[in-house]
Amino acid sequence: MGCFKTGEEESSSQCVQEVRSRTISWDSDIQGLVQQHCQNCHGSTPQPPATQNLTNKNTLVLYYSDAHDVNGPGLLIRLTTNNQRMPPDGSLSPCDVEKFKKWQEDGFP
Repeated sequence: MGCFKTGEEESSSQCVQEVRSRTISWDSDIQGLVQQHCQNCHGSTPQPPATQNLTNKNTLVLYYSDAHDVNGPGLLIRLTTNNQRMPPDGSLSPCDVEKFKKWQEDGFP
């Protein structure tokens, strides 16, 4: 308890602050995360139970949106809740999740 953070918590906090301080883009930040964490299931031929091809920015933005409202919660809900969490192994760090949040706030550049 108290005000002290573990090294991992401190590192995550610093990363989130760094993410919040800059523009997050598909090319420099999101594409690599999608390739690493999503495309095994959500590749050009999605593997069941996945139904979405997330191999490019446009398909991810559509999947991200809620009923095609790019300001909707869509993918963020899947990244941050335990009900059908994506990726299933929960391998995105808090910093990686923050990148997706900031990417949406920045208008998906």
